[in-house]
Amino acid sequence: MRPSVSYVDDNFLLYYLLLFTILMLTISPSHRRGCMRAHTATHILHSLLASIFPMTKQAGSYVGPDELRFDFYADRLLTNDELIMINNTMASIIA
Repeated sequence: MRPSVSYVDDNFLLYYLLLFTILMLTISPSHRRGCMRAHTATHILHSLLASIFPMTKQAGSYVGPDELRFDFYADRLLTNDELIMINNTMASIIA
């Protein structure tokens, strides 16, 4: 069975699945574990950044199975010593 497609306008499509259609979704366990690790790391990183920048706010992030990106607001750049401290602290928490 194929979903039916309905055009609402030129920029938007609605897809309707037929009633009683069974969908089977699978998630790769290794992909999921990688995303879980990265998600946990964003919480740890946010906590460490908050200890350096009390008024910092998260501005976005990307959590993937092999990497993460954490965007935040701050009133200055991190010093080399702060970067080393964050790296060492995260490594000791994760290990």
